[in-house]
Amino acid sequence: MLKHLQFLIQAVTKDYPKPHEESFMNGQLCDLVANINMKEVIAPRSVYVASPGNEGMTGQIGIETSHIAYHVWDKVHVDALTLTYGSMMSAIDGRSLWQMDLYTCGCLSLSDLEHIKTFLRPFGFQAMHYLLIDRENGFKKLNEGFIYETIDSNKAFL
Repeated sequence: MLKHLQFLIQAVTKDYPKPHEESFMNGQLCDLVANINMKEVIAPRSVYVASPGNEGMTGQIGIETSHIAYHVWDKVHVDALTLTYGSMMSAIDGRSLWQMDLYTCGCLSLSDLEHIKTFLRPFGFQAMHYLLIDRENGFKKLNEGFIYETIDSNKAFL
């Protein structure tokens, strides 16, 4: 049965992929596809973007049921992070902003978020804001939440 599910992810890590790490990121995309039980149909492609204000790695991979795409910025985006994470920013060490999109006509579940964390862990995963939507008939929000890797309770909500 066809579904139309999409994860939108905004994540924070301590570090970001460097310009020479395209191959590593392509491997990360392949691993993510395998871990969520999808099938690759278009090879992964990660490229470092050097455009002023948009410096960072961007990449995508085609899956049998659609795609996974990401962009991560080299520069700190404190305003965007503060809008999402608010007072929790004082407890998060990371400052690298990731935006991800995982769309499929197959199945997704909240357990797939663990695999997305694994994709981000080499860069010091800190936090994730996720939104799972059903796009079959419009945009129906199925689930939304935050996941934190480790939070120093002495810093939180200062």
